[in-house]
Amino acid sequence: SRLPVPHMTLYVGVRAGRATLMADHLPRFDLGERPEHVAAFYGGEQASRWSAAQRVKGLTPFRSSDPSVRALQGPNALALHGAAADPHAVSALVAELHRHAGTWLGWVRTTPLLDDGAEAEAVRARDWSLRAALRDHERAAGERFMGPDVAATLSASMAGPELRAEDGARAEPLAWRPAAAADGVAKAAEEDLRRFGETAQRVVAGVPAAGGAEP
Repeated sequence: SRLPVPHMTLYVGVRAGRATLMADHLPRFDLGERPEHVAAFYGGEQASRWSAAQRVKGLTPFRSSDPSVRALQGPNALALHGAAADPHAVSALVAELHRHAGTWLGWVRTTPLLDDGAEAEAVRARDWSLRAALRDHERAAGERFMGPDVAATLSASMAGPELRAEDGARAEPLAWRPAAAADGVAKAAEEDLRRFGETAQRVVAGVPAAGGAEP
């Protein structure tokens, strides 16, 4: 909560012959009250790239049908799909995926930490609300395809599973990084993302963690 960069969200998938990318940088603040965050994370080049992505040949933009999700999204939220058999469309989606993640990692490396304890706590409270809202949306959407039990497990892992500390499987929050950005910070962030992804997959699949511990 001390690192005030937007949350990164990503979804990729293929269904009925269509490849889909949904990507967002979720705001951590009320952007109406914090225009400096709009300028830092959503304006300029980011706004231009979002506009360009809406016009890529072979890709079709769309929006979530759930108003509770749209209410949380950032100004540059992406939702694109194209034919999975079209190499150009797939390459364009992959390029946007890498750009989205690379932009976020750059922010993690360079954005100053919050020094105001009260402000950091307010960000933490908003984070919990965001995670709960997205968890509930994913659970409701997943129940139609995978049943309530699997949908509940998957949505909880996507929101950030609360794993037992003794299992050693829970990565430290990315916000708690050294104040001085360095190449090692980005590598540590990438490693945390990889470990979180692997842990979430184990939780969903019910596979024991390394060493035989249950996630």
